[in-house]
Amino acid sequence: MHDRFASYLSQLPEETAHGLCNAHLLRNLEEIVELEQAPDGWAARMQRLLLKARDTAAYWCDTTGGPVPEPLREQTAAAWDTLLAPVLDHYESLPPPARGRRRGHNLALALWELRDACLLFMADPAVPFTNNRAERALRMAKLQMKISGGFRTRAGAERFARMRGLVETARKQGHNLLDLLRQDPDAPTPQPNPVPL
Repeated sequence: MHDRFASYLSQLPEETAHGLCNAHLLRNLEEIVELEQAPDGWAARMQRLLLKARDTAAYWCDTTGGPVPEPLREQTAAAWDTLLAPVLDHYESLPPPARGRRRGHNLALALWELRDACLLFMADPAVPFTNNRAERALRMAKLQMKISGGFRTRAGAERFARMRGLVETARKQGHNLLDLLRQDPDAPTPQPNPVPL
């Protein structure tokens, strides 16, 4: 699960299943809506399609615990392609800019080529719609580095990472952090609750 950083796609083994963070895609699409000043343009319609796919996946996960049935997934994929094909034709018919491609063209190409990764959450209920939860867990380490310029020692960095790992795990599993810290280290570990999707 990642945000389309090129290295993730090229450096990981070919058999790796990629899921894209759709929160990132929604933000990218919003930029195109604003840049092209098209509140009902292709980017806004793609946002609506993504959100509808998210709601469909949540419904099937809540009611059956399983993935979205294949006919519905195929219907979403067909709507995706139907929306993007004329968009790509439009961008390719425009005179090329001085350098590279237009931002909307780049995003439309990425969405076309990575459709299955964007919609992986529909096929696998264990794949979240967004990786924001993972990013939130890493944010404190990045803040610590930004504010203080880094860690002075490796041991200090390891202690910080262990403590942040404990805090995030306790929060995700619904445990009270203070109760865990007060607990006897030799006491049996509480069974984790399943992490909500």
